[in-house]
Amino acid sequence: MIEQQESLDLLDRATWRAWQVSNVLLWTLAGIAAAFAVHAAIANIDTIIEQWIYNGYPSFNSAHPWLAVADPILAGAAIGMILGRRVFRSAPAYAGMAAAISSLFLNRFDVVRHPLGLVATIVLYVGAAIFFASRAEKHKPLALRGGRASQ
Repeated sequence: MIEQQESLDLLDRATWRAWQVSNVLLWTLAGIAAAFAVHAAIANIDTIIEQWIYNGYPSFNSAHPWLAVADPILAGAAIGMILGRRVFRSAPAYAGMAAAISSLFLNRFDVVRHPLGLVATIVLYVGAAIFFASRAEKHKPLALRGGRASQ
């Protein structure tokens, strides 16, 4: 009887670990997908503004730098809000790692050409993801925060 209980405990621990790993991986992929969607929307807005400028609307000339700043902040916020609400523990750390990885693929190399500008966009991605994950983490259910209900 004791051997069965120990093997059940081992099975329970393995199930718990599998859930934790899949929780982090799947919600991280969802956050990165949301960041890609935000990036695509901003790239489309940028294309529309370029067409307006080409057609003679010079008042939109000042929008390019703002879009280059808004892109990493909004993409990092998307990652941070999703991971902050859904990842079991250490959501800001996971959101920062996910933002750092996705920023390598989402950087606007056509707009930001200077190496310091690229570093600044990566810092904006990661900073926004960590900030929004820590804010969203405060509002998630107690079971996902790793706490226990008071009795």
